[in-house]
Order: sequence, then C-alpha cells, then structure tokens
Amino acid sequence: MKIRIYTTNTLLLHKTVLLNEEQTHYITKVMRLGVHDEILLFNKESGEFLCKVKEISKKHSICNVVTKIRDFQEPQIQLTCVFSIIKPKNVELIIQKCTEIGVTEIIPLETTRTNDSKLNIERLQKIIIEASEQCGRLDIPKITEIMTIKELMELSKNGGEFILLHQDGINYKPTNNKRLIIIGPEGGFSEKELKELENFTQKVQISKNILRAETAAILGCGIFLL
Repeated sequence: MKIRIYTTNTLLLHKTVLLNEEQTHYITKVMRLGVHDEILLFNKESGEFLCKVKEISKKHSICNVVTKIRDFQEPQIQLTCVFSIIKPKNVELIIQKCTEIGVTEIIPLETTRTNDSKLNIERLQKIIIEASEQCGRLDIPKITEIMTIKELMELSKNGGEFILLHQDGINYKPTNNKRLIIIGPEGGFSEKELKELENFTQKVQISKNILRAETAAILGCGIFLL
C-alpha cells in the first residue's frame, strides 16, 4: 500500500513537487523511503497522482509526478458535523472519525455546558489531514472557528436540513442532500438553548440508549451519510 501525502501544491503530470520539512521527515524517517521510491500525492483541486521521490535533503524533498490515479468527485451528500466542545481527547476522536466517515465540514459549538471554550485548531487541522491521508479521501474537511447557537441560526438561513440529535426526537429520514448534524455537550443543552435550537432544527433520535457526545457524533454522521 502506497503512502499518501496531502499537498497544497498544484499537481501536474511530469512536473516536480516540493515536500516540506515535516513531510520529508515523515517519508524518510518514519516510513523509511528513499530516492526512487513511490508515494501518492493528492488534493481536491488536482486529484491523486503517483509520484517518485527524486531528491531528499534535511529541509525538503522533491518528487516527480508520474501518473494520474483519479480525479476528485463531489460527494452526493454535503454533511456538516456541529459538536459542542467537550474534553480535548474526545474532540480529537470526533474530528478523526468524522473525517474518515466522509463529513465535509466541522463546526465546534460553544454552549452553557462547554468544557473548555479554547481549541487548538492547528492541531485539529493536522488530525484532519492525517485521517484524510489514511482513509483514502481526496478532500480535506473544513473546520471553522467556534460558533454560538445564534450564529448557527443565522447559518440555517442558507438552506439545508438542520438535525438536532436528541433523546426526545423522532425517527427521521432527511431529503435534502445538504445536512447539518448538531450534537450536544455532556449533560445536554440547557432549556434555553433547546428552545433556541427548536426554532430551526428537527429533533431526531438515533438510539434508545443515552450516548456519549463523541459516540453520538460518530454514529449520527454515519447514519445521515447513508
């Protein structure tokens, strides 16, 4: 199985691509690749290409673009995962698994019962890229800055189905291919927050059991991508 590396560079047949120091360290020190070894480079704009390592130095490496493997195809369902901020390790689990599942956008939500209103977005972006490299997708999910429920309400005016995962919800099959799933914090939303959310969401039950926030996020996103 070829190593996959996400790059922001434009990929063109028979041209060269520069890998940065971190990427070079990964392919040479971690994966033990050398000159003439093959890797896959990809991004949404260019697609995925088979490349050969041409040169290696301490600070960078250069690859020759050899063969195009595939183009990016827009997914039929555009799914956004909105999760209330919980413990950092559980946030990272949500980010990783939702990327693997195929979520297209991730929105952290600040609520009354938010554990910590600070997030290391740069670290989360790295987790997204690593998960995309591992799972075979060509696009990188977008992660936004932290939003509030009021900002989420404004976002709902752009269309799509806003689905609130809740124990008092109904069984529901969305019909719009633009879907946004909202997951509450540990302890749930406050009564005031629930009333605000009910103005622009459909409450949906995905399990008769009470799920942890990270479990609900992963299960809910999987269900609504089907």
